[in-house]
This record gives sequence, C-alpha cells and structure tokens, in this order.
Amino acid sequence: MALSWLLVLLAITSTTLSTNPGVTVRLTDKGLQYGKQLGIAALQKELQSVHIPDFSGTKRVSPIGKVTYSLTNMRLVNTGLPRSAVNLVPGTGVRLTIGNAFMNLHGDWRVKYLRIIKDRGSFNVNVNGLTISTTIAVKSDEMGRPVVSNTNCVATVGSAKVKFRGGASWLYNLFSKFINKALCKALQKQICPLVDKTVAGLNLKLKTLNVLAKVDKYAEIEYSMVSSPAVSQSSIDLNLK
Repeated sequence: MALSWLLVLLAITSTTLSTNPGVTVRLTDKGLQYGKQLGIAALQKELQSVHIPDFSGTKRVSPIGKVTYSLTNMRLVNTGLPRSAVNLVPGTGVRLTIGNAFMNLHGDWRVKYLRIIKDRGSFNVNVNGLTISTTIAVKSDEMGRPVVSNTNCVATVGSAKVKFRGGASWLYNLFSKFINKALCKALQKQICPLVDKTVAGLNLKLKTLNVLAKVDKYAEIEYSMVSSPAVSQSSIDLNLK
C-alpha cells in the first residue's frame, strides 16, 4: 500500500513540475471576433480623450496683408470606427486594422488684421479617412496569465476640413488649407499613444483573471498557462496546467 501511494505521489509531482500542458484551449476566428468587439469599444472610449492643442500664428493673406490668428478650445464632438478587421500574426499575436474612421471637432477662433480690426467666431472640423494598424503581441506573465503589448502602430489621417462660422469667417477660409494640414499632423501624433493606453488598460483587466478554481475544501485546479500562447495563421492555442 505504501509503495502504491509513493508511486501516485511521484506521478503527481512529476506532472506538476513539468511544463507540458494538461489541456490546450484553442481560440478560433469566432473568439477573435468577440475579442475585436471588446477592443474596438475600449479604443473608441479612449479616442474621446483626444486633445488638440491650441493653434496660433501669423499668415500673410492677399490683399489684406499680415493676419494674426488663433484656434482654441478644440474638443471632440463625435467619433466613429465603422470598419475594422483582426488577423492572426503567426508567432506573435494579432493585428488590428481600422479603416475609414472619422472624427468631428468643435472650437473657437480669433483673428486680428490691419492692426486694429479684431473678430471671432466658432468652427467645426470634419476628420475623415482615419486609419489605424497595430500588432498586439500576446504572451504569458510569471503567474501564467495572458499579457499583451502594442507594437508597430501606424496611424494616418486622410483629411481634415475646417468650416468657420461667425464674424469674418470668409477670411479664415482663405488659408484653411494651411490649418487643415496642421490639424492632420496634430491628430496623427496622438492616435498611437491612445492605442498604447488602450492595450495597457486590457492588461489591468487580464491581471485580475483567476487561475485557480476550488473543487471542494480539499482540492483545487490550477489552469494557468505553462507557456506563451502558440499563434498560427488560423488559431491561438493556450497551453494550460
């Protein structure tokens, strides 16, 4: 009897210490699409915090001459991510692609010209053709929980069209192309940092995952990962204890 118990104990010990998985869970396209929906919702929430710095400067406008201008209090009114796709990157994780996204902003403008003439009003900005492409690497942390990191993020803004309202808005429209380019550049600088923040937020949630399940008062099951997920072209395999 003692020998049989010893053999059972050795078998359990060797299984526990081994890095071989007790079970492999396969995540296929259906699971990826569900994960994409959660990721898109989180990213859209982060985009609400986009901040465009105030613009000011001078521009020579014919036939008036030098014009001093400022655009302030720019804030996001609406955003949309109508097209998105997720694909597996073998050996790494997943690639998230967002296309044809848009933003609508609102702000205030001021202008001074001919030294003494001042005017002010408001403006709307329609941002279209926003694209985001990023690769999210998936690994295992020291506790066997999944951890993600953002790599290779690229964001581009197709166009930003400003519409001025009130006062001498016709004056601003004379050099709106210059302002449009400046807004596109300012937006592009902010998108990928917001993607990084979104991924970091996912890690905070992943750290709360429980990797132990109690069977009764004498036993529990540990289902942490024994290695980083194996990513192929068609699925992600999670090797669990």
